[in-house]
Amino acid sequence: MKENKLIKELLKRYITLNVRGLTFQMKMEDEGVVLDILDEDDEVIETTYKFFDEFGIENVKWYK
Repeated sequence: MKENKLIKELLKRYITLNVRGLTFQMKMEDEGVVLDILDEDDEVIETTYKFFDEFGIENVKWYK
């Protein structure tokens, strides 16, 4: 039960978009944003990231 709650909490940081067999998945991390592109088999085919300070955002904190 505790594991399900953790998974649900982690998924709150994701946004997913499916386009023509590809899944674009963006996640907010503590230091910035990660974007993964997955194929139809859910294998990561490309990934990139950007730190919050590169966006001009400082002192990002995640609260529970």
